[in-house]
Amino acid sequence: MEKKSLVEYKEKIVTKIKKAFKKIFKIFKRKDKKMENDVDTTVQGTESFAKSLEVEQDKEKARIENLQESYKKGIILEEDINKEDYEKLISLYKEQNQDMRNEIARKKVELKKLIDSLKVS
Repeated sequence: MEKKSLVEYKEKIVTKIKKAFKKIFKIFKRKDKKMENDVDTTVQGTESFAKSLEVEQDKEKARIENLQESYKKGIILEEDINKEDYEKLISLYKEQNQDMRNEIARKKVELKKLIDSLKVS
């Protein structure tokens, strides 16, 4: 709302144009805020969906790791494991072996750097 003054004056064209632009920019700001809120909501929904998938995968991985421990301890025999779990168990072993190989390769590189630095000294 406009403040009314005691003295009335006529608005110049420049003043009218300024007010019109201010109104337009206020509308754009509102729309931008609304769009940002919509995007934030969408991103949060996507993140929660991704987290739920991650949690389910973590639960499944934990279940297979528990199965692996039981197998190592001899609680469960190979014949007692169903085919699907057996395949997952094999892939878990392969993954663990690959992680070990990567760790060994990393350690080799570190040792080579250490040996080279000792040779220079």
